Amino acid sequence: MKKAKKLLALFLAVLMAMTCLSAISASAIHDEAAANAQLAAWEDSRVDLSGVYADMSEKQAESLMKTLDTTLAAVLEQQNVKAKLYCDTTVAKLIVTIFPILDDALSGMGGGGISLSLAPSTVALGLTAYPEAAACLMAAESWADVDASKLVFGIEPGNGEQFRTVMSAVVNMGGLGLLVLMMLQDYILAPVLEALHSSTPVTAADAAALAAAQTSDQTEMYTLTIQYSLAPLFDAIDLFFAHPVEYLCDILPDLAYTYDNILVPGLLEGLGMQLPPLSQLLGDLLAGLTDTTGVAFPAIDTNKLVHMGSAKVVESVMAIDMNHTTASDPAAYVPGYRVQIDANKPMVFAAVAQYACEVLQDQNNQIAIGRLVVGAIGPEYQEDYDAIVAAAQSGSNLALADACLDLADKVIDSAAEQGGILGFFAKIAAFFNRIAQAILDLFKIF
Repeated sequence: MKKAKKLLALFLAVLMAMTCLSAISASAIHDEAAANAQLAAWEDSRVDLSGVYADMSEKQAESLMKTLDTTLAAVLEQQNVKAKLYCDTTVAKLIVTIFPILDDALSGMGGGGISLSLAPSTVALGLTAYPEAAACLMAAESWADVDASKLVFGIEPGNGEQFRTVMSAVVNMGGLGLLVLMMLQDYILAPVLEALHSSTPVTAADAAALAAAQTSDQTEMYTLTIQYSLAPLFDAIDLFFAHPVEYLCDILPDLAYTYDNILVPGLLEGLGMQLPPLSQLLGDLLAGLTDTTGVAFPAIDTNKLVHMGSAKVVESVMAIDMNHTTASDPAAYVPGYRVQIDANKPMVFAAVAQYACEVLQDQNNQIAIGRLVVGAIGPEYQEDYDAIVAAAQSGSNLALADACLDLADKVIDSAAEQGGILGFFAKIAAFFNRIAQAILDLFKIF
């Protein structure tokens, strides 16, 4: 009875959210004319970006970007990082990290005598194909009781397809996750997935139709629907592994523009959520990183970032008329439009190098970062780090990028000779674990 009440509370929460979303009907941000107006506004707000190439030509930036991209991709492949990501341990860590946060957020939404929660047993409802993990979650009274080591799914390390299936089942939550996902897919999630520049997102209706054509089992159908819906996100991870530096330079301007010009207005008007502008969000995030690392980060000019490339209006999976577009009637789907930013990747790379230079010109930052670097990869690389600092102090973005490349090459060569690169990556992973926790703590305030 207790679990049934929790499920009812969650259904009520979803229904309330759906009622709020109806306010987005025929929203101007999805209209072609409005998209053209946004494009005109983007053109009008152009800024002078000539300073990005003050020390590094576009040709040099492109060459360095591709070299660093090849180097990092080789490291990821050499260390079989996919096997470390696509595995049971990753899924288990995500479950015990993210769902407790969501549970806390839901508990703060309750009102009128309704107690909202996302118990472990609710997540277990979508895991009928993974009995060991489901049993572990069903037996737990709270998230504090969940033993992550017992969340077993049978993913062969490095098997991306199995990882996609398991993650989709986790998100499913016995159909509840699917309900929320399909509610958000065409209006909020789609533009973000499109900004990833991977595979083309499908509408909620198309995802459901594709899944129904694959199986008649309800739980499996729900999981497949989520998998089809989130395919661009999974594909983006594969693109990152193949070209980590170049891919990030490609998507950053479009993601930044999508956040401020589609998500913020859409969510604020339709749901009443106080989603902060990107500049504020990044400011809070950087402040959190300062607390974690001791490194002071300058503010990021997001307006410059979104103008590092060209813009155009493209057709989008977003629906422009919710009154006539429903998941149950695919024929009623009306396509939407959005402004897409095609990045000037060498410029984005040069800007990132310039920002890194600015960070490293601060003497206190040099000390803090030096401790992090030496602590992570060993004191034998102190001279290489000093070379990076010297390049930053000279104000040469080109020299800075070269010094970073020299350090990366030296670490790779040394690790290959000594066979100790696994320990090196373990230290790096531990450092980024602390960064990830800071990010999660930041999102607890929303």
